[in-house]
Amino acid sequence: MHTLPLCRCLMYTGLYSGIGATIARDVPFSSLYFMFYTMMKQSVLFDYPSLPVSAAHFSSGIISGIMASLLTHPPDVIKTRIQTQPRQYRNSVHTILQIIETESPRTFFRGMLPRLIRRTLMAALSWTVYEKLSARVGL
Repeated sequence: MHTLPLCRCLMYTGLYSGIGATIARDVPFSSLYFMFYTMMKQSVLFDYPSLPVSAAHFSSGIISGIMASLLTHPPDVIKTRIQTQPRQYRNSVHTILQIIETESPRTFFRGMLPRLIRRTLMAALSWTVYEKLSARVGL
């Protein structure tokens, strides 16, 4: 659905539908990802001192991204449902109940593989570049 018809049809509620679910997904993802990345990076650099630093950062980013994505995928499903079907799903609680009643709890894990691939690779690459630039600039 394009933005202009959505604005005309649902006004401001259409533009902001799912904002609570988006925050409920993004804040835990970023927090978990940063925590896992920091722990993995320290562990990898300590356990594998001969590993190139960029490889340590990238592998830490991959593992951290997988772990954070696995834990935050259900809120992503809820957010997507609210944003793509705002007339059917009113809020997060309503969406959870609807999914459980009409589908199954397994629905909360549908589409996980594409999300894992996209978020994990994107975040791992971002951290690798960030760490490389930080080292070069002297941060």
